[in-house]
Amino acid sequence: MSDFSANRLVGLDIVRGGAIMAVLFAHARYLVEAPEEFLFLTITGKFGVELFFVLSGFLIGAILIRACERELSTRSLLRFWTRRWLRTLPAYFAVLLFVWAVFGKVSPYYFFFLQDLVLGSWSILPISWTLVIEEWFYLLFPPTCFVLIYFSPRWGFFIAALMLLLTSVMLMFDDYSVCAAANNSLDCFARDIRKYTFRFTSLGMGAMLAYVNHRWGLRELLSSRLTSMKWATLVVVGFVLLFCGDTILNHPGSVPVAWAFALFYPLMGFGSMFIVALMFVWEPKPTKSVANFFTYASVTSYSCYLWHMMINQQLKVWLVGWNQWLLVALFFVLALAAGGVSYLIVEKPFLRMRDRLAS
Repeated sequence: MSDFSANRLVGLDIVRGGAIMAVLFAHARYLVEAPEEFLFLTITGKFGVELFFVLSGFLIGAILIRACERELSTRSLLRFWTRRWLRTLPAYFAVLLFVWAVFGKVSPYYFFFLQDLVLGSWSILPISWTLVIEEWFYLLFPPTCFVLIYFSPRWGFFIAALMLLLTSVMLMFDDYSVCAAANNSLDCFARDIRKYTFRFTSLGMGAMLAYVNHRWGLRELLSSRLTSMKWATLVVVGFVLLFCGDTILNHPGSVPVAWAFALFYPLMGFGSMFIVALMFVWEPKPTKSVANFFTYASVTSYSCYLWHMMINQQLKVWLVGWNQWLLVALFFVLALAAGGVSYLIVEKPFLRMRDRLAS
């Protein structure tokens, strides 16, 4: 799945595999008769997405740092974009073409990740809002890094990540505040914060973690403090889940709702950063069957994510009257299987092409 795939890190496979399973569990609740009883699962799903973002920022950050050290040039930048786009676009375009062929019209804006900026809607492919954020990050972050590293070789990368992170927080909170003043806070939260095109907070945190690892080495910093790191991660993630759960489920009275929503994703990113750092340093040794499952879930997670909601929606149409728990089980099986098939017939050939064209 990443440029580290030649030498897979079990800990990061567990993070990515766990993230996609959290998303599947969150969306599986729509298949039961009383989904509101499992509303708490929405928090795990949101956390799973932020884990994806932080991990992506961490891995992409590591690649970018190495690219910047080799050469600050247009050629290096184009090489980075070629590798990213051959990694992410084929599977996404395959899903869009399937939706067009089977369900009818697909707006051309989806092919350019403009569905938020132009249409203000993700109804054709609801999960595409996360891909919009990722692709705009890929487009804007590297040239920002190149420019700032040119002026400050030591700190340019970190400043670029911090600048995009802080700018995205300010912009989305400004939009949210205007919306929330006139409308329901929860509706504005979903549109102006959660799905905001330039919500780079968690991606930026992952990139800053990559910088720390590159400069000082996370393993050297944390290996002797692993037990303390585990406890710190448990405490931080526990607090984040309690705070975010209270924000979504109860609209907290002690913290102004607007500020609670503004802190929601930065806090989730902060907690996710602890998990990624821990799992990168820890190097857990699960049993072979557990390791194989998480490796499969990790490798196929992108395709699984692209297809799973379509499968979820069609199961409700095709299998009306089925036992709800059979539907849930079938959903997991089909989503994981679709991820595997898409990886083999779409992702893998383009990954090979990428390695030939932009090695």
